[in-house]
Amino acid sequence: MDHFHIDIKKMLVSLLADVEVRNAIKSIFDTDNGCGSAISLEGNPILRPGECKKDAGYEELLDNKEKELRELKAQIENLEKEIAEKDEKARFMQNCLDSVEDEKNKLWEKLKPVKDFAEIWEELSGLEGDLRNYLGGLAGSNEMYAFMSLGRELSKVKQLGKYIRDIAVAGSTDENTIEVFNRYFCFCINVYNSASSGKQLSHIPVMIGEEYSSEKCTKTSSSSFNGRVEKVLVDGFKNNDVEFRPVVKTS
Repeated sequence: MDHFHIDIKKMLVSLLADVEVRNAIKSIFDTDNGCGSAISLEGNPILRPGECKKDAGYEELLDNKEKELRELKAQIENLEKEIAEKDEKARFMQNCLDSVEDEKNKLWEKLKPVKDFAEIWEELSGLEGDLRNYLGGLAGSNEMYAFMSLGRELSKVKQLGKYIRDIAVAGSTDENTIEVFNRYFCFCINVYNSASSGKQLSHIPVMIGEEYSSEKCTKTSSSSFNGRVEKVLVDGFKNNDVEFRPVVKTS
């Protein structure tokens, strides 16, 4: 009897040594859907009860997370695209605002002389008849535009400068009126410099308190022969071709 058991064992060992037999046995266990027992053949990892279903649950969870990540990635890409579009619109709007600001500044620069002249015009309108008529005759009209445009012609600027210098030196006209004429004269010089393509007329600086120089200035008839500059009545301008000397009062 013992010999019989030994023969059976030998047969089993012999069968298990056969590769085809082992593969057949393995395939039988692999088809066990329930995974109800632990299996370990040829060094394969041991699967314990319930692990197959557990792995399937993990795979489903992993798939769901990957799907969520893909959706989040798509949302992020859409948001980045929207942000880029809004940034582009913001840059475009800023460029438009900058352009409008530049145009406004340019327009203001053009209108500034008009605004400045409005104050001068009000002062000129208050001059006595003869003085106002002289300016109107020189400008060609008593209209505001004609007075503003006088500075475009150097010949008229020269006549205006000579007239103002003469009445300032003579001292027969009050200083307030001379100041009005001087502001208008300076305005005409600026108009000439802006409109002319020739040599600009530069301002001749005179400091209050400096020693009077006949080579630089012309003094009023009531001023002392020698002395220091007390007041500048008429501003002076010059270039290489033309010179309007300042008229000063000395003491």
